Amino acid sequence: MPRAPKPPSTKPSTPTKRRPRQALSFPRKVVVTTLSHDAIAERAYELFVQSGRQHGRDLEHWLAAEQQLLSASAREEAS
Repeated sequence: MPRAPKPPSTKPSTPTKRRPRQALSFPRKVVVTTLSHDAIAERAYELFVQSGRQHGRDLEHWLAAEQQLLSASAREEAS
């Protein structure tokens, strides 16, 4: 048995309005810095040794090493 056609939509189709993107009021500088895994691991190990080789603080040392290397890299690019 053939299907009955769908009745036309009663709602008129309206095009979707897109908001224009707002321009930034200041120029943006995109800085992409890639740190190597080995560089972070080496600095994290140095922090581990400096802290008296306290175990259980590996994530803390890793994040501190990452932050230190990123800030050093940003200082180098700024100069």
